[in-house]
Amino acid sequence: RVLPELNVACSGLSISAKKEEWLALAGDNTNLRLALDELYKQFKDAPVLGSLINPEASLGRGSLFELKWEEVGPLLTKALAGEKDDIKQELGVVAKGLNNAARILGQKYSVTTTNVPYLAINRFNETLRNYVEKHYPKAKNDLAFVFVKRLCGLTETSGLTCFVTTSGWTFQNRERHFRNEMLASTSWKIMARLGAGAFDTISGEVVQGM
Repeated sequence: RVLPELNVACSGLSISAKKEEWLALAGDNTNLRLALDELYKQFKDAPVLGSLINPEASLGRGSLFELKWEEVGPLLTKALAGEKDDIKQELGVVAKGLNNAARILGQKYSVTTTNVPYLAINRFNETLRNYVEKHYPKAKNDLAFVFVKRLCGLTETSGLTCFVTTSGWTFQNRERHFRNEMLASTSWKIMARLGAGAFDTISGEVVQGM
């Protein structure tokens, strides 16, 4: 039997094609061209930003689109139906993948959970630093805090966010702005301090998690 497509997508892939070639996938469909242009802009730094990309933010600023992300896929399929050019077909596959990523990253969820990535601000490259300072100024000291905020943004108002992170931000003075923002904007259900040795694969006192 035919299996349904997996509802999964990679948000860390960039577009290697030239912009003109990419937009040519739309043919004479203006809405599809606008959507492809937005995908190109959103995912140009995808290898650095990954799931920090927030397509919903761009769609929510007015009437740029007359369609939603879930409507872009069928338009691409229709536009590429019967296409014989292998390169164009390959670009179409990439476009569908990125559109799926945009759709998934733009939705709200009842539950979000992860062990966040860790990277101090002094190790950010310029692209990541500029993005974080613009979108997550109070969480900018570590990528872990940025992802905590991103998780909260992906969760419905009445939903549940769960994460594993370092514990320092709950008491250190330098993280007071992030801590105050979290206390003011979220309702806390439970916090468990894991302490050192909580992870079998990490020895010593490296991780003081919670």
